Amino acid sequence: MNTSTPKIDRRVQRTRQLLRDALMALIVEKGYDAISVQDITDHANVARPTFYLHYKDKEELLLSSVQEIYDDLAQNHPVVSYEDVPKEDLINFHRLGPLRMLRRRVDSSACFHECMNEGSFNG
Repeated sequence: MNTSTPKIDRRVQRTRQLLRDALMALIVEKGYDAISVQDITDHANVARPTFYLHYKDKEELLLSSVQEIYDDLAQNHPVVSYEDVPKEDLINFHRLGPLRMLRRRVDSSACFHECMNEGSFNG
C-alpha cells in the first residue's frame, strides 16, 4: 500500500511557482500591503480566475509560500544544534538562533533573501 502524498500535476506546480515568484518579487518592489491579487497575476502572466483556483487571497498565497519554505528546510536540512552555534552567539541562541539559521538556509533564494533584508514582511 502506497501511503505517500499523491503527486501534484506539473501544470499546477508551475502555476503555483509562478504565483509565488511573482509575490516575492512584488514584495521587494512595492511592499506586501501595496500588492493586489491583480498585481500578482499580471506579474505572473496568469489569469485572475486561475489565481482563485489555487488560493483564496494573497494572504493564503503568502502563508503557502512560507509553509513551503519551512517544509523544504525541515526536509532537506539537518536540525540545528547548540554545537552549530558560535560561542559568542550562544547566549542569544534561544531567541535569535533559529532565525539566523533560517536566514542562512534561504540564502539560496535571492528573492526571499531580499524580502527578508528589506523588512517587507513587517506589518
